Amino acid sequence: MTKKTAAPQPTNEQPENAAATQPETGPTGAEAPAEPQPEHSETAPAAEQPEAAAPAAEAAPQEKPRAKALSPEKARQVLEAVLFAADQPLPPARLAQILGRSFDVKDVRRIVDELNAEYAAQSRAFDIVEIAGGLQFMTRPEFKHWVAEAHKHRRQEKLTPSSVETLAIVAYKQPILRVQVDDIRGVQCGPILRNLQERGLVKAVGRQNVPGRPILYGTSRIFLQHFGLKSLKDLPRVAELTPP
Repeated sequence: MTKKTAAPQPTNEQPENAAATQPETGPTGAEAPAEPQPEHSETAPAAEQPEAAAPAAEAAPQEKPRAKALSPEKARQVLEAVLFAADQPLPPARLAQILGRSFDVKDVRRIVDELNAEYAAQSRAFDIVEIAGGLQFMTRPEFKHWVAEAHKHRRQEKLTPSSVETLAIVAYKQPILRVQVDDIRGVQCGPILRNLQERGLVKAVGRQNVPGRPILYGTSRIFLQHFGLKSLKDLPRVAELTPP
């Protein structure tokens, strides 16, 4: 006798994800209306609107009004103020540029002569001198003792005799090679030349067009300022120098 198995009975259970696959129905069983979908970027873009024309003021920027030309008296004051505030000699061409288009180098030199005449008439302790290719205020030589007294506590590194000798050779023989300086002094001058370069008194002015292209040395603008020279033409002639 065989045992009968019960046939599987149909059930009303739905799979767990059935709710996700079945459309929602309203209370009457009808399908709920679909929610409106947001518009996507696939829709045709709106036609670009032409940019509004820029105002005339923006299209063509207005020119700045030209500065009013300085009067002679005002130019004297401006030149005096600029030189007083400068810590380096200023070339006459640069001063003329500062004063404006109405002034040139000749005008600058004329104003400087007028100011120096005024200082001399008033027995001032300073005047405007031309040094290192520019103009600068400097105290008069007769007051150097008191000026030195005021700055005696400043640390000043004086040049050694060998540095002065090397610097003189470069000044009178420039442009010059290091080996030429060595030959003149009879000793190696490489360290001394480097020290003079660090002080700003000597600089490289080029290279000789020979194998190895060695450096040519010359003096700098600081050298002119240090010794109070307008240019190298103001160096005393060798014949005028007396041995120490």
